[in-house]
Amino acid sequence: MVHKTKSLALFASVLALLAGVTWYFGSPYYALAQFDRSKDDLQGIKELYDRKDLRKGFERQTGPEFGALPPPLTADSILDALVAPEAVRLLVIEPYGEWQFAAADGLDPEIKRQMGWDEHDDPSMPRILDTTSSWNIDRQGYSAFIARPADSDGGHSYHFRREGFSWRLHTIDLSEELR
Repeated sequence: MVHKTKSLALFASVLALLAGVTWYFGSPYYALAQFDRSKDDLQGIKELYDRKDLRKGFERQTGPEFGALPPPLTADSILDALVAPEAVRLLVIEPYGEWQFAAADGLDPEIKRQMGWDEHDDPSMPRILDTTSSWNIDRQGYSAFIARPADSDGGHSYHFRREGFSWRLHTIDLSEELR
């Protein structure tokens, strides 16, 4: 009976260790894959990132001319568009894409109307869907990681922080300054 109990304890320990190693190495890829949802699941996408931190990060990446944009495309409206779930989704699934295309998807419908775009206009199309199937993950201990697309030079980088056993996107370093 004692031998059987020790065997079960050993088996449980090995299983727990295996689960921990799998989580440590696999969870960043799973976190990135969660952004590849349909546009119909915007609520699910909102839960994957911190809107306030992401907006602050984008504000730090603006050039001096960014604040002088004329209405209706003001700096605030573009920053709001960039943190909309439609735009964040595109920025992650298209890590080589230009931020302007993602921002166009996240623009408020009223601003699109003021710009003369009707519901059938899609200012972000046509474009090449510049996705990646390969990521470089730079672990920052157990509580953070930075992901960068690995199949060609350039691209945005994505900073995640751990929340429990899941990850939340906090910053996107764009490959070019907002201007």
